[in-house]
Amino acid sequence: MLSAGRLMLTLKVCLQVSLFLLVGIVSVRAQSPGSDKALAESAAMDWVNGMSAQADQAYTKIASPTFKQAVSFQQFTTNIAVWKIQAGGPPANVAVVGSTYFTQAPNGAVGDFYYARLKAGYPNGKLFIDIYLSKIGPAWKVDGFTYAPAPP
Repeated sequence: MLSAGRLMLTLKVCLQVSLFLLVGIVSVRAQSPGSDKALAESAAMDWVNGMSAQADQAYTKIASPTFKQAVSFQQFTTNIAVWKIQAGGPPANVAVVGSTYFTQAPNGAVGDFYYARLKAGYPNGKLFIDIYLSKIGPAWKVDGFTYAPAPP
């Protein structure tokens, strides 16, 4: 088990990556072509469902190189194990609340990026999960995520 200090450090790193992606979004357009929107939202849904079912596979298959540089496999799987306990089990339902496409990351990188907000109902309550994705080749990969309580 992680000490409280180590857990806080890991959560801080995850939050910093997410905030880094959120703060610097420079160029936003209404949406990318329909297929990219569907694929990005599908990757976000896979991420949320994968964290509850098989976190190791979510990390291996859906996390971007940017995410993996900031959060090690061990940090991720350990923190997701804690999250599973806090959530009380897997989500009963997950839905996309909204998403948007953008072309410039906070660090100035130009490419294809998506932000998706999902609402997930867990046994211990509902959460908004904000997911930031980048397109790497034909696939959408998770760069960062945050979560917050959602109204019932």
